Amino acid sequence: MWDLVSLIVDNVVKPVASVTSKQVLYIKNYNQNVVELKDTVKNLAHEKETVDHQGEKAKRNLQNIEGKVEEWYRKVEIILTEVEEFDNDEGHRKTHLWNRYRLSRQAKKKAEDIQKLIDEASKFNAVGFAPNITSNEISLFNVGFEKFGSTKSTMEKILAKLEDSTVRMIGLHGPGGVGKSSLIKEIGNHVKHKKLFNKVAMTEITANPNILKNQEDIAYVLELPFKGKSESEIVRADCLRRSLKKEKNMLVILDDIWEGFELDRLGLLLDDDDDLSKMTSNDKQDVNLNVVKKEISLDDNKGCKILLTSRGKNILSDYIKDDESILELKKLDEKDALILFQKVSEISDEMSNSKQDIVEILEYCEGLPMEIVTFGRALRKARRSGLQAKLGELKKKKKREVGLKRMDILVRLNYDNLENEELKSIFLLCAQMGHPPLIMDLVKYCFGLGILEEVASLEQARERISSSIEKLKESRLVESSGNHFKMHDMVRDAALSIAHKDHNVFTLRNGKLHDWHGLERCTSISICNSDIVDELPKAINCPQLKFFQIDTDDPSLEIPDSFFRGMRKLRVLSLTGFRRSSLPSSIQYLSNLRMLCLERCTLVCKLSILGKLKKLRILSFSGSEIQNLPAEL
Repeated sequence: MWDLVSLIVDNVVKPVASVTSKQVLYIKNYNQNVVELKDTVKNLAHEKETVDHQGEKAKRNLQNIEGKVEEWYRKVEIILTEVEEFDNDEGHRKTHLWNRYRLSRQAKKKAEDIQKLIDEASKFNAVGFAPNITSNEISLFNVGFEKFGSTKSTMEKILAKLEDSTVRMIGLHGPGGVGKSSLIKEIGNHVKHKKLFNKVAMTEITANPNILKNQEDIAYVLELPFKGKSESEIVRADCLRRSLKKEKNMLVILDDIWEGFELDRLGLLLDDDDDLSKMTSNDKQDVNLNVVKKEISLDDNKGCKILLTSRGKNILSDYIKDDESILELKKLDEKDALILFQKVSEISDEMSNSKQDIVEILEYCEGLPMEIVTFGRALRKARRSGLQAKLGELKKKKKREVGLKRMDILVRLNYDNLENEELKSIFLLCAQMGHPPLIMDLVKYCFGLGILEEVASLEQARERISSSIEKLKESRLVESSGNHFKMHDMVRDAALSIAHKDHNVFTLRNGKLHDWHGLERCTSISICNSDIVDELPKAINCPQLKFFQIDTDDPSLEIPDSFFRGMRKLRVLSLTGFRRSSLPSSIQYLSNLRMLCLERCTLVCKLSILGKLKKLRILSFSGSEIQNLPAEL
């Protein structure tokens, strides 16, 4: 009998009593559980704030957010919604025991769930991760691409060659302005989106190649840390070659190859031997890259295809022995030229009285899309009377300025049509900037030079420049993508010609500067990635100079102490890539200086002299190593 009673107590009474006791505790601890829930929600908010900061930093570094973090955010959003519904529950206003029990139990459970989320967040090793880079998107940015008959046919042939496993190298030739760059960008985007290649890298070679930058463009897609590093050209080439050997399916596009350029300098292709990897550093310095064979073995990079463009077929023949792999992009015929003109000019309704003049000018453009677009935008939306006047003006320029290139005449027509001097100055400044130029750098330069009227802050300057870029895009004088803008090399050359002729602007890119004579009248001097043969002079007398820039790959280049004495009107000074143990004392005489950029420099010196620049509004040390900022600033 007592055994039966004991059994009933153990299996029925005690569990019931335990459950009843727990329920009673929920009722008893209602206030405590609600308070604990609120405290836990606060702790979650603090933890979420920490994760938010890490996520923002990751996004600024162009990282993607980890999937587990995204899932954590989803759970947090759900639980916070549930807590909000809990807080608004009508049961809190009633004293019924069932409501107290129900809400207390919910509060306890939600607090436990929230604590799990807090513990989960504390175990995150990283919030973001670097995405796989498959292309340099800025280089492939393509706007206004028109697919005409010849363009479509050539594109299809190139794509067929790219899919042919027996073809390693393809060439595209045609005159400047025929649309080679636009076509290969379209091809690059096409094969990337169709996933015909795992990676697509593009770089522009030009007549005066900047090898280190070309190597950086390719290295970026391979995720090699070249930018800002001090390795020599040949060491980078060897590193690129090794990395490319591991790629199974990559397309490298080299735009605008000129005669005499050695592909081996980039490290894209070398012979099968591994001599470079066996060389010592001293051996490498003695290597003459120009004696490397131009006859290239592709066995070393079986997973890498090369697409080259050049103005001359003979140049491509130096690299590609299979004549069928060298294709021509032909000029537009009369019909397609007229269609393109009507599209970009938006004046098709006015054609009846002016068609003969327009056809004559189109013949002058010789079927080159770049020139037709530039011509068309100059006449954009012109009414009948205005159209006749502009056509007459262009015909006069054509006859009068026989020695000028056609693009110089056409860009000048667009330039003269810009609405005010401010927009003209911005356009000319765009042409002087490096590649690919940042819109924010343009903002700073314009602000520093005082180009923008009635602008008192960088924020106002940014808004004004954004509007100006849109106007220049409408005229097809620039293109923009994200934080960058671009200018076609033929438009840039024409713009620099205008800047030199009208405003005494001197610009040198990837060239050699032998002397400084004749620069005294300059209002702007920009020297980038160029060899300064006889070093900088002790001083140059440029009383009208407002803008001075040197971007060098030679950190040992010396700036004489008195160099800036003759630049009293200077407003913007940009020095990039220098190593300085002291700043030239003549900087203190730049009393009108509004902007100073010392970027990618190593400054192991005191900067207190900068405190004497009373009008300085913008100071940039981007990418530089500095000891400390002077107290005077």
